[in-house]
Amino acid sequence: MVSDYVYESEVLQFDLKSLVESGLLAVVSADTQAEQNMVVNLAVYLDDGEAVTGAIGVSRNWAIATDDKKALSLFGRVAPHIELVSTLAMVKYWAEEAAPSDEEVRGALEELLTGAPYEPNSSHPLYAWWRNYVS
Repeated sequence: MVSDYVYESEVLQFDLKSLVESGLLAVVSADTQAEQNMVVNLAVYLDDGEAVTGAIGVSRNWAIATDDKKALSLFGRVAPHIELVSTLAMVKYWAEEAAPSDEEVRGALEELLTGAPYEPNSSHPLYAWWRNYVS
């Protein structure tokens, strides 16, 4: 799942349309008044993408994927029951489940590095795994 705001405004450098069309990714909105109110409340502390994603995730008891330190801290305090997932955890899961070649994993991680741009902090639990592929 990805929020409509993030899909339309924040992932422009990645083509996710084929994932949506194939059913592997669904675009969801903050539909209820409670979710919309939570978006407004979270947006005081977070950027819009994190606020929309967080409101949907917390409201629906869904895991939230984020690497934003402020969002991780806030969600950990206000919704400790919600699983927080990092970008690297999602890529590592894909690498373990789909068993792509090392070159494909490296390519995906390098695309994140240059396209997102995303580089994990050295204190990230999967930093050593990431460094194994990206030099």
